Amino acid sequence: MSSYRIIGVSPSTCTQRTLFTAYEREATVELVPLDLMGGAQKKPEHLAKQPFGKIPVLEQQDFVLYESRAIARFINDTATGGQSLVPSDPKQRAIFEQWASLEAGTYNPHIEGLVAQRVFVPMRGGQTDENKVKEHYDALKG
Repeated sequence: MSSYRIIGVSPSTCTQRTLFTAYEREATVELVPLDLMGGAQKKPEHLAKQPFGKIPVLEQQDFVLYESRAIARFINDTATGGQSLVPSDPKQRAIFEQWASLEAGTYNPHIEGLVAQRVFVPMRGGQTDENKVKEHYDALKG
């Protein structure tokens, strides 16, 4: 069974993307929480792994990778369990990439906006901006 170490926090949509991929590929994951409220993502030890101070980060032996979609693809390509999430047929793979691009560029900004307003703003002691929530929700409804 494949094993991965993910540095991140579970409420993060980007961390979730990597965890879901590992789950579907029946891989073992160690989630290493990062104290975002304490600024751990901006400390030199994290910046050495992720120069932009973001999460998640994958560590596997001496290999380090950041950016959740890159991590998800790496897990999909290297995990030995489950079934690949990406088709091998070139035409089917192109359709997969089409939808993956749509998710990244069209849906993800609004999902992240909703999560920010409903999870991270209150977590930091702020108040959810219901107008922003409505804007993101309406954009997702089309």
